[in-house]
Amino acid sequence: MEKQKYLDEMKKLEAEYDELWKKIVEATNTYIAKDKDVRSDDLPIIERFADQLCLSGAWIYDRLDRKYPRDRGATTKKIRKALGFTYP
Repeated sequence: MEKQKYLDEMKKLEAEYDELWKKIVEATNTYIAKDKDVRSDDLPIIERFADQLCLSGAWIYDRLDRKYPRDRGATTKKIRKALGFTYP
């Protein structure tokens, strides 16, 4: 795929993601408005979903930089550390 075609595709996907993000924000705000004591620790499915969002962005950076998650300086490695994950 050529660079311009890739950029055009990513712009299109970004617009779709923006719409999805609005739905995520709305659903989350509606839920926390009804349950004032909620914490992410109480919702493991949501915690995994949020972690995956972070890791997906890191994957894009690493893939473009031709790095693997375990490579020194890999964004995925940094994000995993920030999220509290460890490597075996």
